[in-house]
Amino acid sequence: MPNRRKRVLILGAGGFVGCALTNHLNNTTHRVFPIVRKDGDLRDALFCRRILKNKDIIFYLAAVRKNIAEHTTLPFDFVMKNTLPLLTVLETLKKLPPKTFVYVSSVLTEYATDNTGITDGYVVAKYMGELIVRTFEKQTGWKVKIVRSAAVYGHKKKSTLKPPMSSPP
Repeated sequence: MPNRRKRVLILGAGGFVGCALTNHLNNTTHRVFPIVRKDGDLRDALFCRRILKNKDIIFYLAAVRKNIAEHTTLPFDFVMKNTLPLLTVLETLKKLPPKTFVYVSSVLTEYATDNTGITDGYVVAKYMGELIVRTFEKQTGWKVKIVRSAAVYGHKKKSTLKPPMSSPP
């Protein structure tokens, strides 16, 4: 029996890695639903309910990231901006049948718990995100994968983000 065509949601498709993932998956047989920041707020449960239903694989790449100076000057702000959307997404997914959730973290999480005295809110949020998705997996039966990406930068082609975010049920 052939594999069914997967419905893949990419949260954070406007970033460098999200854009590359979207471009790659658009060249497969899967139906790809890229979501970028302007599409809606992941802290909004109604928005999350609308975009998360009937998806087989969800890639979570959404993040607020600036620079190390801002991350260390306003660490709590970056923890909040990066953790609340994840919690809202996972709370919404709890009500849906278990599928696959891929959380893209950072190799920098290794430094989240070191004793250097440097507190980078973005790194702490990524580390917390890993802990949060593991507890979600244990409680819900969703298959969770955590990918620790290196810091990746480069040019992206926004024009390749397709198809549109809305999809039939």
